[in-house]
Amino acid sequence: MPSDARLLTPRFLLVVAVGLAYFMSLGMLLPVVPQFVEDELGGGSVAVGVAVGAFAVGAVLLRPFAGRIGDRWGRRVLIIGGAVTVGIAAGLYHLAPTVVAFIPARVLGGIGEAAFFVGAGTMVTDLAPESRRGEAISYWSVAVYGGLAFGPFLGEAILGKSHNYELVWNVAAALAIG
Repeated sequence: MPSDARLLTPRFLLVVAVGLAYFMSLGMLLPVVPQFVEDELGGGSVAVGVAVGAFAVGAVLLRPFAGRIGDRWGRRVLIIGGAVTVGIAAGLYHLAPTVVAFIPARVLGGIGEAAFFVGAGTMVTDLAPESRRGEAISYWSVAVYGGLAFGPFLGEAILGKSHNYELVWNVAAALAIG
């Protein structure tokens, strides 16, 4: 395929834009989850570490299977299913009265993250001309890290002085489901 083959198609740009919103959602949670665990759930530093790490546990549980799921049932299943799962998990955060109750929602969010990341990352390469796949991954990584870079500012701004965690969870859920 020639190197001038079109990369920035509407579908490709949609996947990257959805990825940016999705990772903005995850970025919002980075500074807010530790505050929530400490301030609202009364957890100490170990509880914060467990709550933050629980997300990664969920991601690790699904990742070995996510690619196979996407190959069998399609990338959209992973993207939509992962985004909805993360949105549901964020929506459940405000229902947790204790750290122990908060952990399953964090694990669920990690499972959704694994599905979304694998599905969208694979779709980005599927949509790219063979000669421009490296460039496609570069755009994808800008969406991932752009969301993770600017999401914390958004999370802190929404939380503000009111400490309205439910509003943060709702905005994060909306961005994830996008």
